[in-house]
Amino acid sequence: MKLICIDKNVSSEIDNRTKFQELLFYIKPETAIITKKQPFFLPDFSNEIVAQVELVLHINKVGKNIQPKFAKAYYDGIAVSIRFTAIDLFQESIKNSKPWTKAIAFDGSSLISEFIPIELINKDTVSYSLVKNNVESQKYFIQNLNVDFDNIISLVSKYITLKQGDYLCCGISDQHISVQKEDIFFATIDELTSISCRIK
Repeated sequence: MKLICIDKNVSSEIDNRTKFQELLFYIKPETAIITKKQPFFLPDFSNEIVAQVELVLHINKVGKNIQPKFAKAYYDGIAVSIRFTAIDLFQESIKNSKPWTKAIAFDGSSLISEFIPIELINKDTVSYSLVKNNVESQKYFIQNLNVDFDNIISLVSKYITLKQGDYLCCGISDQHISVQKEDIFFATIDELTSISCRIK
């Protein structure tokens, strides 16, 4: 199982968003997923961790070069995730034209809720959000995605074979939330599925 993570794919203003012809994406290992009910431990290799909310699709069968009109057959569940990034290492990597891997794919960098059937989601109205210490920090709708689920599946599968059990993380916004010890984060999709953790 692998996590296929889309880079920036969320715009706050639906009417002014930029349409992407191609997406930037990268792979995280399975060890990036935080074990259920475990806290997020601040790593000793970073001085600045940030959090962002995103949607995750559960891939249910093998696919390659999938056309958008057939993409719905390749995912059956949706979850909400908190993506943690070592933003200081990320910015250093960008500045020096180095790979981002150590900043984004480290162990325990993704917290993912239980998946729910995709049929439970009304794509026209459903929202997802991130709450820090009981204050809502990020809230988006599926319409905030620059590239929708079916086109994400199509674009990614041009380059990488999707396999049953893979997770496809659908992308984040430019906004990020600072993370400090003893913070409590909570993410939800309209209370249909949610996840929370304490920072240690």
